[in-house]
Amino acid sequence: MDVRELCRKFTSCTAVQGEILAHIAVCFSFVADLTHAQVTLYAPVKGKDFEQPCFIVLAHEEPHTAVHAASWAEQGSLVRMLEEPLVRQTFETGKPLTGRREWELGQTDIMMFTYAIHDGNTPMAVVTLE
Repeated sequence: MDVRELCRKFTSCTAVQGEILAHIAVCFSFVADLTHAQVTLYAPVKGKDFEQPCFIVLAHEEPHTAVHAASWAEQGSLVRMLEEPLVRQTFETGKPLTGRREWELGQTDIMMFTYAIHDGNTPMAVVTLE
């Protein structure tokens, strides 16, 4: 599925917002290579069909210019909000954050930068660089 389909099926994004997010995701390969970071686009999952509130990974790209540990994120995967507190906080505040997150439970932590993508006053998605 592409970003538009994932938005339509899993999120409360409008068709226009889905188009905007799809256009943003097009440049993720370039951004990942430029920053030597994994780039991920998250949106909250609509409805209450799940046990816990979740984000869906709308897009994910790894850099070709740096060696990284194995990736955990895949386009279309669901992530519990409890597992991504920086992403959740960015959705709540709409402000960029910098912090550290564990790569895997008990593993080395890495730097994470989060940025909200706004449509008016409300964030519709969050981009992370790790």
